[in-house]
Amino acid sequence: MILYTVNSRVRYSELDETGHMGLPALLAWLQDSALFHSQDVGCGLQDFAQKGRIWVVSSWQLQIDRFPVFGEAFTVGTGAWDFRRAEGLRDFLFTSPNGTPWARAASTWTLISTETGRPVRATPEDTEPYGLIAPLPMERAPRRITLPSDLQPAGEVVIQPHHLDTNRHVNNGWYVQMALDALPEKPAVREVRVEYHRQARLGDTVLPFVGVTETGAAIDLRGEDGKSYARVLFFTK
Repeated sequence: MILYTVNSRVRYSELDETGHMGLPALLAWLQDSALFHSQDVGCGLQDFAQKGRIWVVSSWQLQIDRFPVFGEAFTVGTGAWDFRRAEGLRDFLFTSPNGTPWARAASTWTLISTETGRPVRATPEDTEPYGLIAPLPMERAPRRITLPSDLQPAGEVVIQPHHLDTNRHVNNGWYVQMALDALPEKPAVREVRVEYHRQARLGDTVLPFVGVTETGAAIDLRGEDGKSYARVLFFTK
């Protein structure tokens, strides 16, 4: 089975202050390619809404060789390589039009009941339309993120309507943007890992706690109860 692919060009609205595609925009393209894949195999948003369940991303590991600039064409390839009970494992390859790798990613998705918000076991009807690919070659990190103990508070974010997606909770890319905004300086990110713990909703307050590591930065995005919404690691080396 080959990768499902989407082709596009870098838009001005996707640029950061350096003139390159920003990290949240790159993650958005990965997410969108997975949703396009689902739509095209008959497992789109409306299909799953009728069934009362939907796939949501629960972890990312993204390795970046190069961020493209305005107008450059690119291809996003993606495919699932395993399904385990309520989870699906999906890889991504972000390349130039001639196939030069610019980024690669591993991700975990969880099948969630839209009624209870809890994981539900996937059935063949949920998984077989995707087929399976071979896992992409990349050095894979543990899914669970361990944070330093000396994290320091770095402001707060009150969730607004523009943070929400169709599931009425914060879209996964916003957590990465919040983590970036909590840092005193924008890092030259070469790898990012994200672990999602629970869903933030309209009106919730997200409290970033930040720490510097030998390889980059660690951010714990907590609620007012002290529990994590998401944990983010940025690697610059």
